[in-house]
Amino acid sequence: MAREARCPQPAIWVRKLRDLREQHNLSQADVAKILHCSQATYGMYELGRRRLSVERLVQLAQFYHVTLDSLVGLTPEQSKQGDFVEGHHEE
Repeated sequence: MAREARCPQPAIWVRKLRDLREQHNLSQADVAKILHCSQATYGMYELGRRRLSVERLVQLAQFYHVTLDSLVGLTPEQSKQGDFVEGHHEE
């Protein structure tokens, strides 16, 4: 019997959405413009009340220069270039 991949708790990726936005000094309205949605809709994403589509997750990962896995909490936060972010560095 195949094992299902574990989906991270919504609280993990919801927190990452907010943290990334704040690290880039952006408002919810700024990110909503990038995703072509309303600020209210984006706010619901950050609160975990709405799920982001794969397309929107890809947009955010590309915008923030992070991997999808790190964006949704499957791996430690790492940039696409392989450098760890937030003070974590490879040895």
